[in-house]
Parts: sequence; C-alpha cells; structure tokens
Amino acid sequence: MLDTRITLAMEQLFLHPDFPKLAEHVHKLLPVDAADQHGAANRHTRELASAIGDHLNSTRIEGGPDAVPGWLRLGVIEAWIGHCSGTADTCRHSPAIGSPQPVLAAAWRPGVIVCGRCTHLLPPVRNSVQDRTCDGCGHECAGVDADDPIYPSVVQLGSLIFQFGMCDSCRLDALPA
Repeated sequence: MLDTRITLAMEQLFLHPDFPKLAEHVHKLLPVDAADQHGAANRHTRELASAIGDHLNSTRIEGGPDAVPGWLRLGVIEAWIGHCSGTADTCRHSPAIGSPQPVLAAAWRPGVIVCGRCTHLLPPVRNSVQDRTCDGCGHECAGVDADDPIYPSVVQLGSLIFQFGMCDSCRLDALPA
C-alpha cells in the first residue's frame, strides 16, 4: 500500500496551474524513442478508453484533473503511482512503465495493474455486493429494476485505464457543470 502523502503530493502537482507546462517540459527531456513509445501508448489507451466508455454509455468528464471528483482522482493517481514505481501487483505479463502499453486498473482491486490481455482478472464477481457498490460513496445499489443502478465507467491517465462504478448521486456529482 502506498504512503498516502505521496498520492496527495501528486494530486497537488496535477492540480497546479503550471502542471501542463511542467509535463510538456519533462516530455521534451525524454529520449526521442521513449517519448515516441509513450506517446503511441497514450494515444492507443485514449482510443481504448473512448471505445470502452462508448460501449458502457459512460458519462464523459472533459477537462483536466480538477474536473474529476476527488475520490476518483485519488484512486487513479494511486494506481498510476503503483504502476510507475513498479510496486503494484501485476498480471503474469508484468506490464511496466519502461515498456509503454495500455494497462488497466480498477477501483475495487487497489494495487493491481494488468495488461490488455489480462482484463479478465479485474471484474468483480457478477451480481456480488462488490459488483453493485459505488466506488465513490460505498452505497450498495439495488439495481435498475429498483431505479438505483450502478454506472460502470472508465477514466484515462496516460497509458492507464481506470475502471470504477458510480451510483446515481456520485454520477450527478461527476457530470460537467
């Protein structure tokens, strides 16, 4: 488990108004081959996240990190740090930041990163309590028939696709203003 202080420090960095300029500067410092590989992985991940979001009919949250609700932002940052630092548990293919590729994580499986071939390791057991619990507030949704659905969704950070589920209240809080 990560030290919470690291996650909070990264959140502060991501939310800083100068972060986009800093990220661009750091990107320019990368060797050309690494920058190209990471850029390609990020583009591929963006396409995958968009396709998954379309399939799930997910709410689109446009904008920077400040447009993402805090509970979700912190979960994504923690997964990203685990991936970048190599401290996350991985599938047998051992995806690592040094070999850029789309990777996936889920709010209900903290500390686990898998490659695209191993997504079967992430879903909660179908119709389990975990499958119907909001990752934002912990509300156990009663289901569509009870007009209390859970909304499966994804968010992308670099080459990471982070999966989560939201109840109606958390979904409304996440909608763009």
